[in-house]
Amino acid sequence: MLCKNCKFNADTKSNYCPKCGTPFKSQNQFNSQTEKILELILPLEKSNILDKAVSYYKDFLEKHPNYADVHFKLAGIYEAKGDTAKAISHYKKAVLINPNYVDAHRKLGEIYNDEGLFDLALNEFKEVLDIKIIHSYADVHNNMGVSYEKTGKVQKAEESYLKAIKINPNYGKAFYNLGNIKLDQNKNSEAVKNYKLAIKNNFRNPSCYNNLSIALINQKNYKEAEVNFLEAINCDKDYSSAYKNIGKLYNELGDKKKAVFYLKKALSILPKDPEILKILETISGK
Repeated sequence: MLCKNCKFNADTKSNYCPKCGTPFKSQNQFNSQTEKILELILPLEKSNILDKAVSYYKDFLEKHPNYADVHFKLAGIYEAKGDTAKAISHYKKAVLINPNYVDAHRKLGEIYNDEGLFDLALNEFKEVLDIKIIHSYADVHNNMGVSYEKTGKVQKAEESYLKAIKINPNYGKAFYNLGNIKLDQNKNSEAVKNYKLAIKNNFRNPSCYNNLSIALINQKNYKEAEVNFLEAINCDKDYSSAYKNIGKLYNELGDKKKAVFYLKKALSILPKDPEILKILETISGK
């Protein structure tokens, strides 16, 4: 059977292309009543009436339980509602129906990472990479790196981030993650290089500027560290770490007035932070 999507000629009884996962039979062959229901679902999703959308999808699945795409859409709605358990359940049903459903495996891996289930996440990302498709997934390698890093497999994490960057040389988040590894290893020059590449490639995250500043302080480059702490604050006016760290920097440099100003800003966000309270107490001489 010839796949309409990737033109792979499959000698198989499967309902899905073994190369790209596309259904051989269109999953849009719905009866007219169902088509009307799905026509209602799309505007409901767009207007964020999630409960209504759930109701429609569930009604549809009662009659047609083996539509992977509908399980995938329902999982996405549950994820948006914050119901992680139900989201996982429907993503798993989608891949059970279509084992080559790349996006469902990816979403499962991302959720498992968010939930701290890093081994399960790795399994899903590996499933994606094992599916014979024409694409290379920079984001999958990056997310695998996160899973490896969280489970203490730093070398494999670094290899995964580098694979992501090789696939997409403009992948700012992978440069940031690699910079974090280098900072933890006290390889400050490499950390600075990767953080700057992350920023150059539009990963303008406050934590990236903050961590870049820490690496710069380790190199005794205080002026550039100051600039990047301020950039972190500019990205997020409530980013307490940058207020705290620039306050500590000013204190070390002897600028007590600026130190107190930024430490008090940090304290307004973290009112019981013992380190901030101790530094302020030392500065005031109490």
